[in-house]
This record gives sequence, structure tokens and C-alpha cells, in this order.
Amino acid sequence: MTYKGFWKSKTFWFNALAGVVMVANALGYADFAPDAQWIGLVAALINIGLRFAVTQPVTTDRSKVGTRAG
Repeated sequence: MTYKGFWKSKTFWFNALAGVVMVANALGYADFAPDAQWIGLVAALINIGLRFAVTQPVTTDRSKVGTRAG
């Protein structure tokens, strides 16, 4: 198993998008998204699913990207 950069992580990008939606909701874009509690619930469920789908560890260390983990 090899490391991959965090920028290739579906979990990272999903959480970044969920964060943007929650901030937009907090700033008053009510038509943009449902209540924050629903976003949090859906995000938690999707994160659980993504956790089971993970096949590679993620790193922020560019020197480890593409090297074997473990």
C-alpha cells in the first residue's frame, strides 16, 4: 500500500465542501442549504461510508507520496 497526497482524498474534498456549505448557511444563504444539523448528519454518514472505502493512507509529507506505507 502506498501513500497518497491529501489532495487526492475523496474524504478531504467531501469535508471541505461540507464546510463551505455550512459556512454559507451560517452567513445567511438559507436557500443554499438545509439546516446545519442536517448537513452534519449527512456528512457523518458519508464519512463513515468513505472510511470503509479507503484503500490508501493519506499524508501531508510530499516526500512520502508514492512510497510504501507501513
